[in-house]
Amino acid sequence: MNDVLGSDNERLLERLKLDDESAFERIVELYRPMVYYHAYNRLKRGEEARDLVQDIFVKVWKIRHRLPDYTCIKNLLLFLTKQHVIDLRRHWEVEKKSRDRLLKEASYIDGDKFLDNRTLGRQLAAAINSLPPKQQNVFRLIMFENKSHHEIVESLSLKPQTVKNTMSKALAALREKLAFIKKS
Repeated sequence: MNDVLGSDNERLLERLKLDDESAFERIVELYRPMVYYHAYNRLKRGEEARDLVQDIFVKVWKIRHRLPDYTCIKNLLLFLTKQHVIDLRRHWEVEKKSRDRLLKEASYIDGDKFLDNRTLGRQLAAAINSLPPKQQNVFRLIMFENKSHHEIVESLSLKPQTVKNTMSKALAALREKLAFIKKS
């Protein structure tokens, strides 16, 4: 890919800072393949890489007025890609730990006695059913139907951050609701 060098970069940046949507569209057109390539190579997940690309360009639009005049657009996009990948991996790790902790907490009483599967299933179902409808729906789609965040965003017309926040709240609520299992 040919990089936009020198004065072309400066002109695009100037126009972007002046809220020129055509300059922004040109930046997206020029750099979307590069950003996707780097995101996909680090994530190895196509849907998440596409979501990340969209998030990065939204971020560029939001911070356009704060960009220094000497900003190299390519370097900015590579930096944002790297940071977003790190953040996303951290989020996945937190989600995995929460899911593992929830399953572990739901499986033991006092660390020694196992609940029988039917009792555990009923208590878990009751805890899930007590969640607000949106949390129930997002939780079930992710945990039971193995839907990705991107699929949920598209099917429920939610923002990616809303899906993440809703899942985090659902996991926290379930940990709280199932905490009595450990204490019994």
